[in-house]
Amino acid sequence: MVWNRGLVLVFLFFFQLSKAQSPFRVFVYFSDKTNTPFTLQHPEDYLSQRSIQRRINQGIAVNATDLPVDPQYLSTLKGINGVHVRFASKWLNGASVELADSNALNQVLALPFVHHAERSFVSSTAQVEKNYVQSDTRESGWQIASDNYYAISYNQINIMNGHLLHDAGFDGTGMMVAVMDAGFPNVDQMSVFSRLRNEGRILGTYDFVDNEVNVYNNYHFHGTTVLSCMAAWDPGHFIGTAPGASYWLFVTENDATETLSEEDNWIAAAEFADSVGVDVFNTSLGYTEFDDTTTNHTYADMDGNTTRITIAADLAASKGILVVNAAGNSGAAPWHYISAPADGDSVLTVGAVMPDKSYAYFSSQGPSYDGRLKPNISAQGMYANIVWPDGVIGLANGTSFASPILAGIATSLWQSSRNKSAMEIYHALEQSGDHYLNPDYMVGNGVPDVALAYQFLNGNSLSSAKSQNEEIAVYPNPFNNEIVVDFYALESENLVIEIITVTGDVVYSERLLVGGKLSHRIQLSGITEPLPRGMYQLKISHSGGIITKKLVHY
Repeated sequence: MVWNRGLVLVFLFFFQLSKAQSPFRVFVYFSDKTNTPFTLQHPEDYLSQRSIQRRINQGIAVNATDLPVDPQYLSTLKGINGVHVRFASKWLNGASVELADSNALNQVLALPFVHHAERSFVSSTAQVEKNYVQSDTRESGWQIASDNYYAISYNQINIMNGHLLHDAGFDGTGMMVAVMDAGFPNVDQMSVFSRLRNEGRILGTYDFVDNEVNVYNNYHFHGTTVLSCMAAWDPGHFIGTAPGASYWLFVTENDATETLSEEDNWIAAAEFADSVGVDVFNTSLGYTEFDDTTTNHTYADMDGNTTRITIAADLAASKGILVVNAAGNSGAAPWHYISAPADGDSVLTVGAVMPDKSYAYFSSQGPSYDGRLKPNISAQGMYANIVWPDGVIGLANGTSFASPILAGIATSLWQSSRNKSAMEIYHALEQSGDHYLNPDYMVGNGVPDVALAYQFLNGNSLSSAKSQNEEIAVYPNPFNNEIVVDFYALESENLVIEIITVTGDVVYSERLLVGGKLSHRIQLSGITEPLPRGMYQLKISHSGGIITKKLVHY
């Protein structure tokens, strides 16, 4: 429901609010950003250098949606008795606000800079069942291919040719992923995440539900299992699709309720993730029905332009982020359509398939209300291999797992083609799908072949990329402040050699011309500033593509 200043009585009529009511939440939209002290000329005041560089790399200009809201507006709201500002949204130019009673709402709506407000949360005794996964049980009964390295995680990677991407040296290193989910219990202790922790690649955490940094004390397992599909690394037992990437972990889902407030939590997390320079989002969540049924979304809302979370997801994509979202698990339910924000026109929506790439019966279907193809692509979500918080490797069902399996492999693909934009990665994945010539509303363009997607993006094969990676030598490794690179150049060309931190910051860069059909020994001796100990990536950009090597600084 939308409230303008003259419509408070409508709100009272529907909800019988009184001064004694429980606190409730609204999203307040501001009328302008006219007096914000921030400017488009100085984005460094509100965006990290990595976030700015991501835009520059993709030819994206900073615009008014990047400007933070007017701080004076927030200060005025905070000064009203019974008003608590949860967080602001620069993208939507508003704020998520908790109100003590209707008097507080009246005062908020009377402010000259308030355009309107929309309901986010009102106490309700009814609860909608959470729809994370089709089955929370540890499934059995399906024989899945395995190998000595990937073990039983092999099939969900192999059906996308993801193992070829990993073989060529692309595992997400140097990329940054944000995971918006429920809890992440035991991620700080599980052995499959030891490498992730030891290399400092959990870059930060925040619980937007309870407003705390700790995301490991939440009892719900969902975020942990989702993360395992991407970040786990335990050779011979389980390998994720982007085990070399760096991660931000955000709790946006409140398992105790189902309200529009959770969409607002997601928006806050997304804006923060953008500001720190994240490359890829994975969201294995979706919204259609709520505890307060008067706030339910309808199929007509799945048009890509209606729900707050979908509008924000598309805005994230417009800023050069690859936004990956689960289609939903309602394929066999009366509501069999996708959920928000999977309806976004720039959201890469992932459906679920069986291990043999056939449609999984529970996977939510398209089209969007305005007739667009959804889902965009699919990945294994039936009998998907995951790691549970107790460390047991098992099977589970849901687009909740198809999405991170795909998001991780997309992250690794983007590492291999770092000069491409998020939307170029998006379209290459679609075009490489096994249903691209005959898409449907169950699997979309089908299961992508990332070896083919790599070829679309780079004009050569993954095997050639692998051979080039194998034709360079980097030593000593571990290194101190000097590195030697032996490189064979097929033709005369300019090389750009960079050393990059796990967070994607370039700490060394050198451009040089090399002769063709010659071996070159290149000494990197210009590292003048002492580097902290830890993991780094050596990146060589040349006419044939990008070569990466992992480095350890001691």
